[in-house]
Amino acid sequence: MRQRLITAFFLLAFFVPLVFYGNSWLFLAILVLLLAIAANEWAHLLGLRWPFSWAILSVAAYLIAVIFWPTAGLWPAYLAFACIAFWLFVLMLILFVQARATLSRRLLQGSAWPVLLPAFWFAFYLQNRHPLLLLWGLSIIVMTDVAAMMAGKRFGKARLVPKLSPGKTWAGLWGGLLGGVLVGTLGGGWLWSWQFGTVLLGAALGLVVAAFGVLGDLFESLLKRSAGKKDSGQLLPGHGGILDRIDAMTAGLPIFVSLLVCWGKL
Repeated sequence: MRQRLITAFFLLAFFVPLVFYGNSWLFLAILVLLLAIAANEWAHLLGLRWPFSWAILSVAAYLIAVIFWPTAGLWPAYLAFACIAFWLFVLMLILFVQARATLSRRLLQGSAWPVLLPAFWFAFYLQNRHPLLLLWGLSIIVMTDVAAMMAGKRFGKARLVPKLSPGKTWAGLWGGLLGGVLVGTLGGGWLWSWQFGTVLLGAALGLVVAAFGVLGDLFESLLKRSAGKKDSGQLLPGHGGILDRIDAMTAGLPIFVSLLVCWGKL
């Protein structure tokens, strides 16, 4: 627990100045590095041949998306709404596995790009145009994880999805959602207005983003379960690998953007 908090502190101290003061090329370079590591971990988890080549191919696909996917008009919204459909499909897969079966590795292999690439694209998109919104969205996701860990440790008894992740509890879920609502409420009020309607919409946004963040976490648990491993890697002390840190972001960030679009803030 202590090591986990220390690592989180150093990551926060590095990332927040990068979001606000790093130029777009530096930020993109950091994202490319993280994506390469995450894709490599994904390949190792699923037993893919030539994991380094898979990581390079993923980075190439990401850079093509950054260069050619339009950032004007409604194109970011189209991508965000497509991500909602994908993650609702993932929810059905998780319920299916929890109820009766396991999934083939081929299906999990094919899900790597829909999981990883949009989230990294939105991170770059927001940092270039609305860095404060990026920090808000990531804060919701991080607080969901922290609150879930604290609530689960203190009150957790009933298991949430024992076939996928025995450590996750219903108490952790409710605690995480509450954390997301709190940061969503504070962000909506601070960024725009403390009027009741705005605060309520901020709370609703925080709740939905937190819920999808949990979904992203569960999907990575499914990957690790299929590989018979506890963590995706050992790069971050107390945290595991990069995938272990960005799992909630992969689902939460695209949903965050889609909700901002619906709210008229993007």
